Amino acid sequence: MTDPNGYHRLAEWIMGPFPEAAIFRKFSPLAMINLLSLQAELIDLEDEFQRIRYEDDQSNDPKERNFSRYFRDLHQSEGGGRDHQYQMLLQIRRKLNEYYAALLQASQISKLGQPTTADLEFLRGWIAGPKEGGNFLQIAELFTWEAAPDADPAEKKRLERDLVTLHVQPTEQDPASQFVTSRLLGLYHWIWGSRSSARKQNKTTDHLSGAMHYQNESLLRLNTIAISVVSSAMPVVSIIALYYIKSTIQRIGALVAFTTLFALALATFTNARRLEIFATTST
Repeated sequence: MTDPNGYHRLAEWIMGPFPEAAIFRKFSPLAMINLLSLQAELIDLEDEFQRIRYEDDQSNDPKERNFSRYFRDLHQSEGGGRDHQYQMLLQIRRKLNEYYAALLQASQISKLGQPTTADLEFLRGWIAGPKEGGNFLQIAELFTWEAAPDADPAEKKRLERDLVTLHVQPTEQDPASQFVTSRLLGLYHWIWGSRSSARKQNKTTDHLSGAMHYQNESLLRLNTIAISVVSSAMPVVSIIALYYIKSTIQRIGALVAFTTLFALALATFTNARRLEIFATTST
């Protein structure tokens, strides 16, 4: 059996096994247009329904006047020549279900996370690489994951904001962890990971291009250890520094510097909120 090509290769070798590369478009403008269109249709249906209801309420027929008071009469009016209100209600019900389904889907899609810069760059590079995707995208599909070269920066930003990933980011994904799993990982791959000895560790995902996959868990564990060591050493270092500083003014300056450094470390190496950072530094 020959190796898959194009979208089949992308799905089978890259997106399927590794959700980090499963990056898709939300088509947010189209979703909003769809919702606005459904909303406008419902407004028209509501207006027409109110007109029919008013006519039935003012009707000389007591059965029709009773539609607003007794739903059984309204339901039993179907097919009897006086079912305009009931037919309109059924039409509203179908359109309302369609509208609510689209609204809930849009809400769920909006909660999907955005891909990291490193994952997006990898996908773009894999598609464009001659040994990887072979730049298989054609015509309008060329700009699925990347804007046209002559597009303005605002258009490129809009496209990137429209991308979502199926990969669930770790809960402890602080700025330092993001840096480790993106920039430092690329440096490691360039220095060591791309060597033939590393390929023997079954990390190759594409045997033709040599694309490799690394587990983020090991990198995050190493990052956690480093953060723990630094956070434990900071109070000791500050106490030693204050012991050797004799001037009161210099001690106050050192205290301000250490407090600022501690707050910066909390903001960079943890997911602490502003209130938590304020409380911790105050303590």
